Amino acid sequence: MFEKIKKIKKLSIYDPQAVTALSVFLNGPRTSLRKMVILSFNLLYHFGKKAKKYKHRKDFYRNQQLVETCWPKLDCAPKNHVAVIIAELSIPQCKMYRVDNKKIILENLGYTVYIIDWHEQSEAISYLQIADYVIFYRVPYTSIVADYYKEADRLRLTKFYDIDDLVFDVPLYKKYLQQAKIKLNHLELKQLLEGAQYYREAILHADVFLTSTKQILDVYNSINEHKKSFLLQNGIVSDILKFRSNKKDFTKKEIRIFYGAGSNTHDADFDMIHLAISDILKRYPNVHLYVIGQLTLNPAFMQYKNQIHRVSRLSAKNYFREIAKYDIALMPLTDTFFNNCKSNIKFIEASILNIPSIASNLIEFSNVIEDGKNGFLAKNNYNEWYIKIEKLVLDKDLRNELARNAFQSCTALYGIQKQTKTMEEILRKCEIPSINHDKKNNSQLNILQVNLYFGLNSLGGATIVVENIAEEMAKLENTTANVSIFTIHQSDSAGIGTLRKYKSHGSMVYSCSANLNEFTEIDNPIIDDAFRLTLETVKPDVVHLHAVQGFGYGIGKICSENNIPYVMTLHDSWALCPKLFMVDDEGNHCIQYGDSIDICENRCHLNADWIATRRNYLFKLLKNAAQLYVPSFYAQKTMQKLIPAFQYLVNKNGIEYFERKKYREPREKIKFLFVAGEAEVKGFNLIHQALMELLNYDWELILLMPFGSPKTKWPKNRVKILGRQNRAQMKQLYKNIDVLLFPSLGYESFGLTVREAISSDCFVIVSDCGGPAEAVVNGENGIIVPRGNLEALKNAIEKILQNPSKYINYKTQNYGDIRSYKEQAEELIGLYKKIN
Repeated sequence: MFEKIKKIKKLSIYDPQAVTALSVFLNGPRTSLRKMVILSFNLLYHFGKKAKKYKHRKDFYRNQQLVETCWPKLDCAPKNHVAVIIAELSIPQCKMYRVDNKKIILENLGYTVYIIDWHEQSEAISYLQIADYVIFYRVPYTSIVADYYKEADRLRLTKFYDIDDLVFDVPLYKKYLQQAKIKLNHLELKQLLEGAQYYREAILHADVFLTSTKQILDVYNSINEHKKSFLLQNGIVSDILKFRSNKKDFTKKEIRIFYGAGSNTHDADFDMIHLAISDILKRYPNVHLYVIGQLTLNPAFMQYKNQIHRVSRLSAKNYFREIAKYDIALMPLTDTFFNNCKSNIKFIEASILNIPSIASNLIEFSNVIEDGKNGFLAKNNYNEWYIKIEKLVLDKDLRNELARNAFQSCTALYGIQKQTKTMEEILRKCEIPSINHDKKNNSQLNILQVNLYFGLNSLGGATIVVENIAEEMAKLENTTANVSIFTIHQSDSAGIGTLRKYKSHGSMVYSCSANLNEFTEIDNPIIDDAFRLTLETVKPDVVHLHAVQGFGYGIGKICSENNIPYVMTLHDSWALCPKLFMVDDEGNHCIQYGDSIDICENRCHLNADWIATRRNYLFKLLKNAAQLYVPSFYAQKTMQKLIPAFQYLVNKNGIEYFERKKYREPREKIKFLFVAGEAEVKGFNLIHQALMELLNYDWELILLMPFGSPKTKWPKNRVKILGRQNRAQMKQLYKNIDVLLFPSLGYESFGLTVREAISSDCFVIVSDCGGPAEAVVNGENGIIVPRGNLEALKNAIEKILQNPSKYINYKTQNYGDIRSYKEQAEELIGLYKKIN
């Protein structure tokens, strides 16, 4: 059993449907089975905490993220003109009147409306990110729904709760179940009443209450904790109108009476009039009774079985198509408080379909039916029902007149225009801005920046660039640019594919939960879905793709399908090679060998057909871009050599100018910094060999290990290991070191770390690896050494160690090509405007 639960737990980490199923299961009563599952999960969690060694970066990062991210609260509600309805969709009639019809009403008000099944956790959370407000319909307050409420609060969304049944008042519901003579065992009754309490909790945690009848509204308002509440009656549903016929055949001899039972709870209602109906069938052989739905008929009807027709269940469309053929509709309800809370949708349906109705004289029916004019109201006794059924059986003109008047009454009271006006007034009273008074600034340039990491999930040089560009664009004067971000996060309690929204670096961030394989991903449907939703919400004028390895080519295709231009900054060689820096397993840069597929197959043992397919898709991604940018002249030269079909504009990355060093007391020890852990492609092995040959000098290496722990052995007191550093920590780190080591074996497109070090009064030793070397004025702010040359690197380091006082208080005099992020942002805005 324990092994099976281990498998379930493992599945639940990756499969959002498994998460949902487990959540629903664990929310139930604490049976022995549930207690055992919960205990097993707790034990698995305890043992799992002891596993602290990870094989590679993704394992380490994934396990770091198992603790749920604390998403920041938004400052105010969004204005995307989007409404989201999270609903119980399993009851067709309820879905049609309270969900589908509400969608039509809100669309009439100008909103884009999304309907989500409340069981779909990832989808529900994702669509909350783009909503202006959310309407919950008939959902219980389980842990999943509690998460929805919590997320809605974080996003500053008004939470409406809509219900059209009195199933949230436990005493009244219990009384109704007893009066209705529904056959329930003790456990079934207990579960129904527990469900009622869940509905009540969901209602009490909402901000606004909506319902279909005044009686339900009064019950809600009698609760001490009640909040804003509004009446939104059920109304005419457009789907029914297509089945309406004004030319009903009143000449046929057979008279069809029908009764529709929506559930198995109406036996007592129908039994109340069974004598009147059976006597009608006895006296008028041409009268036939049609029953649709679950109903237990009284044995008295057995003698009229040739006049009785039963249909167990029909879809909504077939139900309306079928009853449109009938002549008289019966709507008996026992006079209970619960039934007086029910809406009159059966009368509305019959009226639309040109069928005259006889209904019990209860509140909602009496609100619309004028007895003898647009229908009949009957007290719950034999005489009233028999007399009024007989009148309609005998008088076809009366049937026609009542049906015609009923349709006119319903159109006036429950038409879509009336409902739309009511909903508009409700939104106004809830201080939700009208779309007509909330028009977006069309002169504003709407920009969507796309990058693998950002904000709460910040990692890598390209990410730092994108974060700072976004921040500077938000601060630029005399510009009307609005910047949004699309990125990913590694794990989410709601499952893979979940979208989350928060604000960071002055921009709204849309982050999709995804475990990407940066090496192999060409097509990524999970990213496509989240990106498409983001695009529909942000409606950008231009999309800027940065480091998007693993996102797949689909993001560009989606932009093109929506006629939105996109540009790309090629921060590395991802568009050509799955290895970002085109370095083979032996540390050789493949550019020197050319770019034919056989090189990929022979040197890196990659599948040639897969490489060809990958290049074909990514070539299209580049081809359809409005502009292609590179961050250095070296990168421009490289891309022109590798993919000469396109033009590449140089948009040099800016940097954040760090605080300059203050004077430090002279010392003999030189402090070196290397930021790439034990990455061989970044030159770690060369550094290790060089420094191990220079142990006769006094030096210390500060080694940043973003992931994992070091494996290389160093002499005692020579190396200080630091983990991943944020921006503030990096600023302080530059103040405390003397020389940055950057002997990369690959060809780098820019070299942000090199430029930050130079701006912080740190001397640099850089290999001739492309973009980083462009910032170095050899001998003035750094030393350039041949790439992969151990002896040259050792000599450069030794030169510094021989004169420590010069470099401990070194001050940068020549900044090379360094510029600010503000300058870069201004240049990009100008380039974007040329596209549009």
